[in-house]
Amino acid sequence: CLKKILDEKGDSHKSLSKPLLQELRRVAVWSLGLGGRESLDVGVNDDSVLTYSVEELCASKIFDEKVEVQRVGAWCLLDALTQCDSKQQKDTTGVFSLEQSVRSSRIDASFLSLSWEKLHKLSSSPETPSSSRDAIFTTSRACLRVISRLGSFIPIPEAKKSAITLRKLLESFLMPMGLIGSATSALVSLTKRLCNNDGLDETNSDVYQACTTWINVINRNCENKLEAYISSTENSSNEVIATAGGDDIRLLERAIFTVGEVSMVGFATDEDSSSKEFSKQTNLQEGSGSKDPVRGL
Repeated sequence: CLKKILDEKGDSHKSLSKPLLQELRRVAVWSLGLGGRESLDVGVNDDSVLTYSVEELCASKIFDEKVEVQRVGAWCLLDALTQCDSKQQKDTTGVFSLEQSVRSSRIDASFLSLSWEKLHKLSSSPETPSSSRDAIFTTSRACLRVISRLGSFIPIPEAKKSAITLRKLLESFLMPMGLIGSATSALVSLTKRLCNNDGLDETNSDVYQACTTWINVINRNCENKLEAYISSTENSSNEVIATAGGDDIRLLERAIFTVGEVSMVGFATDEDSSSKEFSKQTNLQEGSGSKDPVRGL
């Protein structure tokens, strides 16, 4: 429905998407207590409005139910909006351009990385109320999905910091299973951004090699984790799952899930092995002119 509305706007879609992007960024930033001095209006009931400044939005208010509702809603809508791009959907009849909308809105995309870092801290903190963890998880997933589509707009310093964090979490199997897929896509997007330093166009081989580097590390760690688990249980007469503790099983599950996700980078489900190899060779030969530098990876 959102895409239909934007497409119906035609070339004037920026008149709708620009203020929408700006408002979604505002709510996303202030509902996490990130920077700035403006306030976030949070409806308390039909007759009154509670206003929090950033300085007042301490940890306890970040978990306020009214703040959480707006935060989750803002990120879900931002996730939906970034899916409407006609180019990404290969929609030849659509006119909505996500790139044009982001550029016209002039939003500072560093809020994406800053939000992810803050959400990661909140999800890892023992002080986060159990009642808020589902909302933090949902928001984290939406944030990573948005980063995977808007990574090219994130400033290099913030992109590098988030890429390092994501790599560490994926390599050490500390990323929750429900976020591994989104995190992998976000890391690919950030890798492309880092290969586009100083505004220079990246080449396919640059991005390909950069992605190959961290994918190989993750695959090697997954292999080591699986080998270690098998070695520790092969002499046991009990069922494998019964010989390991809960933490071991959890890490094993994440390793299996992670290797599956990174194996899908640059791969379309409708391709066979021969067409995938052809895509790989074509991308490397075409240089920076190809649409997706990791296709065939």
